[in-house]
Amino acid sequence: MTSARGKLILIPLMLVIVIFSAGCLETSFGVVEYSYPLLNIEITNSGEETDAYVQVTVFDLADFRQIEIGKYVEDIHLKTGSNMVSVPVKLKKGDYKLYIYLIENNERKVAEIRDIGVE
Repeated sequence: MTSARGKLILIPLMLVIVIFSAGCLETSFGVVEYSYPLLNIEITNSGEETDAYVQVTVFDLADFRQIEIGKYVEDIHLKTGSNMVSVPVKLKKGDYKLYIYLIENNERKVAEIRDIGVE
């Protein structure tokens, strides 16, 4: 009896999980490169097309310190597959830490920290 009851509880639970995960954005960041004055970010979307935005917070790593130099936001439309997003950012020669966020429906879907050097 306990086994049958457990299966009855498991089926609705699985259904709820499927319903809530159906519209989830399945994305990842790929190559991140800087080419004055653009920060180019590759985003792979294995889900459906969607509107979102990318936020990049840039920290200068000069003199063994981490100083925030700006937050940059770019509205994007992600197609299924590989997407290249360019965020206008003017950086001087040096080392930087990037906090990159992909936000959809005011919810952070992907977050990553990257270090880059600008020559």
